[in-house]
Amino acid sequence: MRTGIYKHYKEKLYQVIDTTKYTETLQE
Repeated sequence: MRTGIYKHYKEKLYQVIDTTKYTETLQE
């Protein structure tokens, strides 16, 4: 169960990072 939560958290974290990079690309 703990690994599942960790995996879900990691996926959410990468989603946020992708969104940030995408926003930065749009701003340039």
